[in-house]
Amino acid sequence: MTSHEQEVGRALVTHNRALLAYVRRRLAVAGDAEDVAQEAMMRVLARARETLITDPLAYACLLYTSDAADEEDSV
Repeated sequence: MTSHEQEVGRALVTHNRALLAYVRRRLAVAGDAEDVAQEAMMRVLARARETLITDPLAYACLLYTSDAADEEDSV
């Protein structure tokens, strides 16, 4: 794991509550928020292996929002 990945991971842990709150406000079933937020965090960490991520929380929120929009379009 690179130092960038470690920094991104620490930032995500630090901002975990904010990400959960963001996801909960947007989900119909708030109980799914932890799983959804964890998935977004894992995707951010995977992306951090390939590119510089300067704001991991914003990136995680963007991934979640993009995924939610894709799901709505497929319904």
